[in-house]
Amino acid sequence: AKPTKNNDSSSSFRLGYVTDVEGNLDYFLNYVKQSQVLIIQTMTRDEANNILSFTLSLASEKKEDCYFVYGGDAVDKGPGDIRLVRALVDLKRRYPQRVFLLVGNRDLNKLRLTAELSQEDMNREVKDIPQPHWDPKAPSLKEYLENIVQQKQQKDKDNTATTPSFSSSVDALNTRVHRLNYMLQHTLGCPNTFEYRRQELAILRNKGKKEI
Repeated sequence: AKPTKNNDSSSSFRLGYVTDVEGNLDYFLNYVKQSQVLIIQTMTRDEANNILSFTLSLASEKKEDCYFVYGGDAVDKGPGDIRLVRALVDLKRRYPQRVFLLVGNRDLNKLRLTAELSQEDMNREVKDIPQPHWDPKAPSLKEYLENIVQQKQQKDKDNTATTPSFSSSVDALNTRVHRLNYMLQHTLGCPNTFEYRRQELAILRNKGKKEI
């Protein structure tokens, strides 16, 4: 943003603002390159030139010179969620009075994970978990798991003599991994987040995606 002048004094400051990066690391780093408020302090890459981590700093150490506001929605639509959030939180910790991190709907709705993936909720019967009321086209968890069972049975029908019963197969698939995938795809509006996270973890852990 352009310097903003205070009518009561001759002082001015720079205000940097960006929002809705949603895990797109290239987009955010391009913003930083053009910013007059943020600079990249350090960056670590692996042998394949993938970014492993980076740190940010404000362009001026003078308290009154510049401020930064992140407007929310840091995650979900790209493979940079972890690295972006780490960099933003680190920046906030070092400049607590000059950096402001706002929470968007994509950030806030992840609070549901602590409740809906808790052991208490995992102990609930699949049939007792209702379809999301805000989306009449979305399947219930039971329907989602049954569909996976049908796909597996179709794929394996020529390779097995017997097929597990429907209920026992659904019970076997009632894991945190499948529940998380269901939530991301059908109740949180981010169907690609699971695979984006797998891709990012593969980079950070120096492993193939199939190992994650």
